[in-house]
Amino acid sequence: MSTSPPQTTWCKICKLSISPLNSNKRILIQASDTIATKPTYRYNYGIRNMTLAKLGLALLEIGHKKDISSFKQLGPQQHDVISARILADGSYTDLGPRYHRIARKCIDCNFSAEDDLDAEGLRNAVYTNVVCELEQMIGAHRKLLESIR
Repeated sequence: MSTSPPQTTWCKICKLSISPLNSNKRILIQASDTIATKPTYRYNYGIRNMTLAKLGLALLEIGHKKDISSFKQLGPQQHDVISARILADGSYTDLGPRYHRIARKCIDCNFSAEDDLDAEGLRNAVYTNVVCELEQMIGAHRKLLESIR
């Protein structure tokens, strides 16, 4: 059985290309991962919104340039999001404390809004506190690079 190479997708919000961190692991964000359909995530692991928690995990992996499973010091955990919380409590990524706070906010679903992405308040908070913040960081980085040239 042959497998096709991972597909690059485009983020509809920020128009950036997104490809998997490695070809052996794909980040799946599906409706079945929402907290409404899996309440045990909330009660057993404290995960308020699985989609946002996975986004935070992906942001940490990007920031550290490593897959979460490659952090041996985290030890075996029952869920990758628990590993991400432990990692988020540690050192900052090369992208700095602002980026780290954004990732942590996603992992904890700490937006002072409801936990469900169907709620407009949470969607607005995620847009403001994640998308806009990341866009500002990208803009500042571009300006810095232009000033060096």
